[in-house]
Amino acid sequence: RSKSANLKQQITAYVPDRLLVFRNLPSSVGPPGFSVYPQLAIVMELRALPGADTEVVLSHVGYQQGKDFDALYGFFKRHNPEYLADLKAFAERTVKGP
Repeated sequence: RSKSANLKQQITAYVPDRLLVFRNLPSSVGPPGFSVYPQLAIVMELRALPGADTEVVLSHVGYQQGKDFDALYGFFKRHNPEYLADLKAFAERTVKGP
C-alpha cells in the first residue's frame, strides 16, 4: 500500500462530463512534499474527441517556490503518467464491462 493511498480529497468544483476540481485535505502521510499538497488545486478537464474518445487534461495549480513544492512537483512529474494510464484502463473497463 502506497503512502498516498490514504489521501482524502475535497471536490471544489464539478461540471458533469467536463470538469472536476479538487484539493487534498491535510494528512500525516503522502508523497514527498505532502505538507504543502493541500495548497494545490487539482483540475481534471475532460474533452470530447471524435469517435467517442475523451482527452483528459490534468493540471495542478498553486505551486510556489520551495523544496516541498519542488519535491511534490517531481513526484507528480514521475507518477502522473502512471495515474493517467490507470484512469484510462479503468474507464475502458467500465465502458466495455468486466
